[in-house]
Amino acid sequence: MAVADAAITTAKSQVIQAEASVEASKARIERLRANINDSALKSPRDGCVQYRIAQPGEVLYAGGKALNLVDIADVYTTFFLSTAREGKIFGFLGSSGCGKTTTMKMLTGQ
Repeated sequence: MAVADAAITTAKSQVIQAEASVEASKARIERLRANINDSALKSPRDGCVQYRIAQPGEVLYAGGKALNLVDIADVYTTFFLSTAREGKIFGFLGSSGCGKTTTMKMLTGQ
């Protein structure tokens, strides 16, 4: 009987340890979720990234600047073409989504 009682006591102890391990794992999951949510960058408006201010791995504090955005709804461009180049555009470069097509449509009246 004593051997069986010892086995039961050991099993109960293992159950308690396993339950404590499950609770610790749940707490770790919640902490990781909070860290992920705190790591998300949110912009106050839509835009196109012009350039990166902070480097990967750099620690930023609240209000720190990570990226420079261009609000594509509020961008205008003025082109000055000499008479020798009239009617010709040699190239138009820009990041994806920053308004190259829209600008060309505005210039051509489409």
